[in-house]
Amino acid sequence: MMTLLISSHPLYKSVESKLACFLSQHPSKTKLLVALSGGADSMVLLHLCQAFCQSHLLEMKALYVHHGLSINADAWQAHAQHSCSSLNIPFYAEAVHVVEKARHSIEEQARIARYAAFEKHSDETTIILLGHHANDQLETVLLRLQRGAGSLGLAGMAESRLLGNGALCFRPLLESTRKEIDAFVETFQIQHIEDESNSDDKYARNFLRNNVIPLWERLQPGLLRTITRSAALLRDQQNLLDEYTELDLRAALDNGTLCLNTVRGMSVSRQRNVLRAFIRLGQLPMPSFAILEQIRLQAVSSKDDAQIDIQLKGMCVKRYRDKLYLVKPSKQYSNQPVELGLQIDLGAMILEQVHTTKGLRLPHEDETISVRFNCPLVRIHLSHKPGSNTIKHWLKDAKIPSWERGNIPVIFYNDTPVQIVGVGIAHSHLVDNGIRWQLSPKSHEALAK
Repeated sequence: MMTLLISSHPLYKSVESKLACFLSQHPSKTKLLVALSGGADSMVLLHLCQAFCQSHLLEMKALYVHHGLSINADAWQAHAQHSCSSLNIPFYAEAVHVVEKARHSIEEQARIARYAAFEKHSDETTIILLGHHANDQLETVLLRLQRGAGSLGLAGMAESRLLGNGALCFRPLLESTRKEIDAFVETFQIQHIEDESNSDDKYARNFLRNNVIPLWERLQPGLLRTITRSAALLRDQQNLLDEYTELDLRAALDNGTLCLNTVRGMSVSRQRNVLRAFIRLGQLPMPSFAILEQIRLQAVSSKDDAQIDIQLKGMCVKRYRDKLYLVKPSKQYSNQPVELGLQIDLGAMILEQVHTTKGLRLPHEDETISVRFNCPLVRIHLSHKPGSNTIKHWLKDAKIPSWERGNIPVIFYNDTPVQIVGVGIAHSHLVDNGIRWQLSPKSHEALAK
């Protein structure tokens, strides 16, 4: 009976229309997952979604993420579980560990942990439903404005977002107001929890919600409508900008690197824009405008052979031969010799021996095979190359970036270098029907062990 009453409510009609449209645009998505906190917004979403799934014969479940930040979190989880049980909705809970880090708010760390839990409990067939509404959007836009955000940030929360595992997050209440949600709660007497931290004004969002916005709305009653409209307009403009950015990025990308000669032909605004897009490819948080400008000036305006090494979170921006690279920190191998069997484990890669029609002769009985790294001054005469030269020279000749050269394996027979892996074999040791050492990526199964 309650489901029948809910299905005739205006808020349900709005959410039903949005969900039906979204599902039609993503036919591979067949399961709904409600992100359930136990608060009014998510409890309303739970009831709306349950009515929708009954009407449209869809599978749904709910997920409560236990952040461990409140002494009441266990009680909130119990409430969420009881509510799902009464509605015959499968319920899951995921406990996460949130640690406050320097220069990262506890809210940001909780958000990161929450999305990791979403990915754990979903797959590429899942739509994750979030309870954010228009008032949340207003707060988000104002918070980003005071942080100096650009058009992407001021566009507010996107209605949908693709996660790394292929699941989609969707916010069907984003155009609904807190007033409409509260009215729905009152009409259907929906039980929900109150998070005590919402009254703590030390959090910027709460200070805005409890102090700034009410005062502002008294001066301008249409504040919510006008600012969320501005965010929607900026979102539309950002979508258009993204289309042009994709064209610029496609033109400048070369095997995962950014071709600086192409970037130089762009206006300054387009240069900044394509740099932002390139950094996003590495799934990195966007650096400040000052750091972005430092990257742009060093990349575009410096001499062709100038080196760049700018640290971002988890990666470095480097330059080599007029191309820009996003480089993850890698293990630096010792330059001490390591005896070789048929293969050697190098972390994400395996150094292994293969047979080839033209390759390295097998070692003699009195020769020990070893691998060494970072021996730039050792000399070797490679086949099909004029004369002997240093390993550093041959790696540079092979256009291997300087930061990768120390991790290129060099094969030795006793103390004689006989192969630079991936570059060449010593002229003196080249034979028909020989062997060759190569680097191969580990399988996903091996990496998981």
